[in-house]
Amino acid sequence: SSERSARRFKQRFGVLRGSVCTACDLVQPAGAWHCEFCDCCIAEYDHHCPWTSKCIGKGNLQGFYWFVGTNVGSLVYITFAVMSGLAWREF
Repeated sequence: SSERSARRFKQRFGVLRGSVCTACDLVQPAGAWHCEFCDCCIAEYDHHCPWTSKCIGKGNLQGFYWFVGTNVGSLVYITFAVMSGLAWREF
């Protein structure tokens, strides 16, 4: 059973590291980590994001960077719009 899981994980994520996750009983590839919030192993684990409530890793790191960039850009735009509106306001 764990041998079959290891083969599936190897086919999906690449070279095996050789360590077995004690929670999932899967052989993890290099860079994989078990997320305590999602209760699963994530390939090339970066972190668990509280805003998206998802693990950031191999499959969604670029999307996460777009998410952060869009939010920062929106914050800058809104701040500029509010501040320029306040500058033209009569007191």
